[in-house]
Amino acid sequence: MSAVTPEYFATIGTHIVAGRAFVDADDRATSEGVAIVGLTLAKALWPTTSAIGRCVRLGADSMPCLHVIGVAEDIRESPLERSDALDTRVYVPLSQRPAARRTSVAVGAVWGRSSPTR
Repeated sequence: MSAVTPEYFATIGTHIVAGRAFVDADDRATSEGVAIVGLTLAKALWPTTSAIGRCVRLGADSMPCLHVIGVAEDIRESPLERSDALDTRVYVPLSQRPAARRTSVAVGAVWGRSSPTR
Protein backbone atom coordinates (compact mmCIF):
# COMPACT_ATOMS: atom_id res chain seq x y z
CA MET A 1 0.00 0.00 0.00
CA SER A 2 1.20 3.46 -0.84
CA ALA A 3 -0.33 6.59 0.64
CA VAL A 4 -0.27 9.37 -1.95
CA THR A 5 -1.58 12.88 -2.51
CA PRO A 6 -4.22 13.72 -5.12
CA GLU A 7 -1.48 15.10 -7.41
CA TYR A 8 0.65 11.91 -7.37
CA PHE A 9 -0.56 10.26 -10.58
CA ALA A 10 -0.49 13.46 -12.64
CA THR A 11 2.97 14.31 -11.30
CA ILE A 12 4.49 11.01 -12.41
CA GLY A 13 2.57 11.00 -15.70
CA THR A 14 0.38 8.00 -14.94
CA HIS A 15 -3.16 7.94 -16.27
CA ILE A 16 -6.25 6.84 -14.40
CA VAL A 17 -7.79 4.45 -16.94
CA ALA A 18 -11.11 3.92 -15.12
CA GLY A 19 -12.90 5.86 -12.42
CA ARG A 20 -11.16 8.85 -10.93
CA ALA A 21 -8.12 10.05 -9.03
CA PHE A 22 -8.17 11.16 -5.42
CA VAL A 23 -9.47 14.65 -4.65
CA ASP A 24 -9.12 16.59 -1.42
CA ALA A 25 -12.82 17.39 -1.19
CA ASP A 26 -14.05 13.84 -0.62
CA ASP A 27 -10.98 11.80 0.33
CA ARG A 28 -10.57 13.11 3.86
CA ALA A 29 -9.69 11.16 6.98
CA THR A 30 -13.37 11.17 7.97
CA SER A 31 -14.63 10.02 4.54
CA GLU A 32 -15.40 6.47 3.48
CA GLY A 33 -12.21 4.49 2.83
CA VAL A 34 -11.20 4.59 -0.83
CA ALA A 35 -8.42 3.15 -2.97
CA ILE A 36 -6.96 3.16 -6.45
CA VAL A 37 -5.58 -0.12 -7.78
CA GLY A 38 -3.17 -0.86 -10.61
CA LEU A 39 -4.57 -2.15 -13.90
CA THR A 40 -2.97 -5.60 -13.66
CA LEU A 41 -4.30 -6.13 -10.13
CA ALA A 42 -7.77 -4.99 -11.19
CA LYS A 43 -7.79 -7.49 -14.06
CA ALA A 44 -6.53 -10.29 -11.78
CA LEU A 45 -9.14 -9.67 -9.06
CA TRP A 46 -12.10 -8.81 -11.30
CA PRO A 47 -11.41 -10.32 -14.75
CA THR A 48 -14.97 -10.04 -16.06
CA THR A 49 -16.25 -6.90 -14.36
CA SER A 50 -15.19 -3.37 -13.49
CA ALA A 51 -13.10 -2.78 -10.39
CA ILE A 52 -14.90 0.49 -9.66
CA GLY A 53 -17.03 0.22 -6.53
CA ARG A 54 -15.48 -3.08 -5.47
CA CYS A 55 -14.11 -3.69 -1.99
CA VAL A 56 -10.45 -4.34 -1.18
CA ARG A 57 -9.23 -5.21 2.28
CA LEU A 58 -5.59 -4.70 3.09
CA GLY A 59 -4.17 -7.34 5.39
CA ALA A 60 -7.00 -9.45 6.77
CA ASP A 61 -10.68 -9.98 6.06
CA SER A 62 -11.42 -8.18 9.32
CA MET A 63 -9.90 -4.94 8.00
CA PRO A 64 -12.28 -2.19 6.84
CA CYS A 65 -13.38 -2.24 3.24
CA LEU A 66 -11.75 0.29 0.92
CA HIS A 67 -13.93 1.08 -2.07
CA VAL A 68 -12.10 1.18 -5.40
CA ILE A 69 -12.67 4.57 -7.03
CA GLY A 70 -10.01 4.33 -9.73
CA VAL A 71 -7.74 2.08 -11.76
CA ALA A 72 -4.30 3.42 -12.66
CA GLU A 73 -1.92 2.35 -15.37
CA ASP A 74 0.66 -0.06 -14.02
CA ILE A 75 3.77 1.66 -12.72
CA ARG A 76 7.30 0.32 -12.93
CA GLU A 77 9.23 2.10 -10.21
CA SER A 78 12.54 0.60 -11.25
CA PRO A 79 14.04 -0.59 -14.54
CA LEU A 80 15.02 -3.74 -12.63
CA GLU A 81 11.39 -4.77 -12.14
CA ARG A 82 10.29 -7.59 -14.40
CA SER A 83 7.84 -6.30 -17.00
CA ASP A 84 5.70 -9.44 -16.63
CA ALA A 85 5.49 -9.25 -12.82
CA LEU A 86 2.04 -8.79 -11.33
CA ASP A 87 1.67 -5.18 -10.19
CA THR A 88 -0.19 -5.52 -6.90
CA ARG A 89 -0.06 -1.90 -5.84
CA VAL A 90 -2.93 -0.37 -3.95
CA TYR A 91 -2.95 3.38 -3.41
CA VAL A 92 -4.81 5.19 -0.66
CA PRO A 93 -5.18 8.91 -0.01
CA LEU A 94 -2.49 10.24 2.30
CA SER A 95 -5.23 12.07 4.20
CA GLN A 96 -6.79 8.72 5.16
CA ARG A 97 -3.54 6.96 6.09
CA PRO A 98 -1.12 9.54 7.53
CA ALA A 99 1.08 6.82 9.09
CA ALA A 100 1.24 4.60 5.98
CA ARG A 101 4.22 4.12 3.70
CA ARG A 102 4.53 7.30 1.72
CA THR A 103 5.58 7.53 -1.87
CA SER A 104 7.49 10.71 -2.56
CA VAL A 105 8.08 12.28 -5.93
CA ALA A 106 10.61 15.06 -6.39
CA VAL A 107 10.19 17.29 -9.39
CA GLY A 108 13.09 19.45 -10.46
CA ALA A 109 16.72 19.37 -11.40
CA VAL A 110 19.00 16.62 -10.24
CA TRP A 111 22.01 17.89 -8.31
CA GLY A 112 25.09 18.06 -10.49
CA ARG A 113 23.22 17.85 -13.78
CA SER A 114 21.77 21.32 -14.00
CA SER A 115 24.70 23.20 -12.54
CA PRO A 116 27.27 24.67 -14.90
CA THR A 117 30.48 22.75 -15.35
CA ARG A 118 33.50 24.19 -13.65
